[in-house]
Amino acid sequence: MNRLSTLLPSCLVVLSLLVLPACDSGGSSSEDEINHEFSLSITPTSSSANTAVPKVTEKELNGYSFFVDTEDIEQAEEQAFVIYMSGNESLSQENATQGLFGFLARRSTQPGTGEFTITDGSNGEPTTSEFVGWLYEDLTNTQSAPYYFLRSGTLNLSTSNDNEVSGTIRGTATAFTFTETGVTEETVEVSGSFTAKNLDTYVPFGEYANSPS
Repeated sequence: MNRLSTLLPSCLVVLSLLVLPACDSGGSSSEDEINHEFSLSITPTSSSANTAVPKVTEKELNGYSFFVDTEDIEQAEEQAFVIYMSGNESLSQENATQGLFGFLARRSTQPGTGEFTITDGSNGEPTTSEFVGWLYEDLTNTQSAPYYFLRSGTLNLSTSNDNEVSGTIRGTATAFTFTETGVTEETVEVSGSFTAKNLDTYVPFGEYANSPS
């Protein structure tokens, strides 16, 4: 078992197999009006030495974003704050694995505004203030569509309240792509912005936080 496969499930606190309902917070009409979209640019910076042609090209990924604090989730045994990214305008356990899916998460409650570190845990288990993150271009086609593990970077939150979390992401990631000869790894830069709205369910993602290398 590789180091990441043992590190990430514990530090992300996401081993439940069920979607847990959130406590009713009363709701707000303003939440429905939030334009919960994200846009991320992927820019290759290098490829693995045995790859003649980089498999990842410069591109922009767009979709919808959501957030959840498990403190608001009934029956949740451990604490996690998660920002999800999806190709679907709504998010549930059933459709999370359909197409684009990603997340940023930390072992703590929802933070206020400010700048936060994104880490891969290479210097030990991430602290409760640090985030880890993955992004899959297409979970229904991982044999050819790349996916990304954020190694380092910064998450800057400009808004953080009960209805909305928004900000920017900038970091360095490893892009994994399956080929006929195995898995290639390339270094890419990930940058962009998002506006996330409160999700009333918790979508587990521990099984998506494992490196193939």
